[in-house]
Amino acid sequence: MPRPPRLLVRFGLYHVMAKGAVNQAVFRDDDDRTRFLILLGQVVRSLDWSLLAYCLMTTHYHLLVRTPEADLHRGMQRLNGCYGQGFNRRHGQQGHVFYRRYHSLLVTREAHLLELFRYFAWNPVRAGACDKPADWPWSSYAGLVASDEAPPIVGADGALTFFGSDPTVARGRLREFVERSPVEDLRAFRHGV
Repeated sequence: MPRPPRLLVRFGLYHVMAKGAVNQAVFRDDDDRTRFLILLGQVVRSLDWSLLAYCLMTTHYHLLVRTPEADLHRGMQRLNGCYGQGFNRRHGQQGHVFYRRYHSLLVTREAHLLELFRYFAWNPVRAGACDKPADWPWSSYAGLVASDEAPPIVGADGALTFFGSDPTVARGRLREFVERSPVEDLRAFRHGV
């Protein structure tokens, strides 16, 4: 049965995920993660994408990217293909690194986008990799709230712009939003706050 076609649009905002084959580690160590981020930066720059957020886990990753052209497939093929080849060379193995092809969802609502920032930040905490979202060094969240500048790989239209124009204020609002319970947000939504 053929694969369903992807929904690709100009100026699309996508939540992209890829996981390791048979839940194997995609990132065995910090060198793997660093190599992936370097390659991701090259892909983002070469295709003029904007990277709004990312989170690298051991067995999978999440990206939030905006593509000015309908070329998500081109960049993801390059990213996963080149990373997989390098991973296999480095670790002396053969075969697929990733399980099937990447998965992507077109993000069309700001509420969904904001929840993705929170989801990315809490992913390592839920997995037991750290105690607090800002403690995980392989997420854009840690760099966004802990430093005066966004991580270099995250574009100027990254997560902070959704929380204000002043970076210091936006950083505080992002931290407050991420650390607030989703249950509190649901209550506020229901009561019109």
